This record gives sequence, structure tokens and C-alpha cells, in this order.
Amino acid sequence: MSRKELEAKFMEFPELEKKIINYEIEDVKSSDYPDFCDAFISYAEDENGKEMTEQQIEEWTENNEEEFYDMIQESLR
Repeated sequence: MSRKELEAKFMEFPELEKKIINYEIEDVKSSDYPDFCDAFISYAEDENGKEMTEQQIEEWTENNEEEFYDMIQESLR
């Protein structure tokens, strides 16, 4: 996806560029490394402390895969 396409997507869906500050990740299993395909965010708050909906969390996760993976790695420490 080009940078222009990404910028257009962020303008269309502002929740995609939100930062998640408080969150809970479930089903993180070290035996599932390196994919962690069962892991998911069960609760999250955006940078303003507002609880995100399930749909917002799902869209954020799909569009922030690297950051989500980092969050999973952090939960294992």
C-alpha cells in the first residue's frame, strides 16, 4: 500500500492512528511463537483514556500489526 493510500485510509478511519495506552491482551502462549495467531486485545483505551469498541480494536490491530506484535512480546516479559 502506498503512502498516499495509507494517509487516505487514516483520514477515513481516524481510529487507525490512535495510540493505545491501557490494554489487555489475551491468549498469548509462548508455544504459539512466532505467530501468536490466538492473541487478541480484549480491552483497550485510546490516548485520551476513552474505551475503544471491539470494532475499533479489531481495525486498529489489523492496521498496526508491528505495534501489536510488540505489545504481545512485551506481555511475555
